Amino acid sequence: MQRYSHLLTDAIKSMVEVKEEKDIDSLFSGGATSALVNTFAELDDFELLAFIVIQQKQFIDNSAQDEVS
Repeated sequence: MQRYSHLLTDAIKSMVEVKEEKDIDSLFSGGATSALVNTFAELDDFELLAFIVIQQKQFIDNSAQDEVS
């Protein structure tokens, strides 16, 4: 589970970095800026609602299953 928590942390850090880059870019472009609007800066600004697990289906060889039965 720690592996997946680490991946989630990395994903959140990546989202924060992208948001910061877009905010900086918006300061130097014409028009409205997105800086300081809907800000989030750290892991505590997010809440985990659910984990979803996707597994590859494993097929059992029928001859091996017959031996077990």
